[in-house]
Amino acid sequence: MQKYRTKKMVSSLGKAVLITVYATVLSADSKGAQQLVTSATFVEKMHVLEMDVTNDTQVLNAYRRLQKDLESCGDKLWALVNNAGLFSMGNLEWGTLDTFNKVFSVNVFGMVRVTRAFLPLIKQSRGRVVNMVSLGGRFTFDLGGVYCMTKHTNIAFSDALRREMHKFGVTVCTIEPGLFMTPMTTNEYISQLLQQTWNQSSDEVKKSYGNSYLESQRKIALNFQNHFKAGVNIDLVVDDMVDAIQNAEPQIIYRPVEGLQSKLSCLMPVYIPSLWLDHLTYANDKSRPEGALKY
Repeated sequence: MQKYRTKKMVSSLGKAVLITVYATVLSADSKGAQQLVTSATFVEKMHVLEMDVTNDTQVLNAYRRLQKDLESCGDKLWALVNNAGLFSMGNLEWGTLDTFNKVFSVNVFGMVRVTRAFLPLIKQSRGRVVNMVSLGGRFTFDLGGVYCMTKHTNIAFSDALRREMHKFGVTVCTIEPGLFMTPMTTNEYISQLLQQTWNQSSDEVKKSYGNSYLESQRKIALNFQNHFKAGVNIDLVVDDMVDAIQNAEPQIIYRPVEGLQSKLSCLMPVYIPSLWLDHLTYANDKSRPEGALKY
């Protein structure tokens, strides 16, 4: 019911927001970083920090830089938006543990590392932490096992943090978008990730599944956007992010989705038993690995 109330927004005066990204701005002097600055509404208020969320030293340096800047201008850090994330595709038996480690290092430990580092500043302002998660944190989709594992962990982390930070007057929100058309969900990128995971698999694993099974999974992956009617209005996600930062009474969970299919997907994990969800997955994929045909 909260979305139907008249919104009371907090003043932006004297407040700073830190948003993390990964593999987008590799350098504060890069073209992408400069574009962020020049396209900002208030250029003098936009600062780009070079910070790899997987690097303790860079996170600490970013904290010290931000702390110094805030002290010099008298502002406070009002919100931390954990937006950094990596995607992966493939069966859990494919690839190597390096894939697990890489995705977890950004999606999970990056979020934890940055949050722990900047919490002292957030507590001072009685501000908020906004964690970008995914509908994949509630519903595990085909070929997205590793990614969904990290998003389930993000939700558990956010739930625990919200209850702990309530004592300090700090608000913690999660944004759990459905499927949207982004550079991470293009057919080319998805196919590339799937092939990369397959190429890193052992010969024994490849033999167990077979190339024909790989291609059947590729077909399913490339049809994923059509099946779930990927949204194109990414502003829905951005608007929820802004609301989570500025609303005096933000929602605990935001689920920006576009289209009936995605909206139904939000309800499935809540109202449909796991056994039924399993059978829905089986119905979507009738292919069998070559090794499974022997049993």
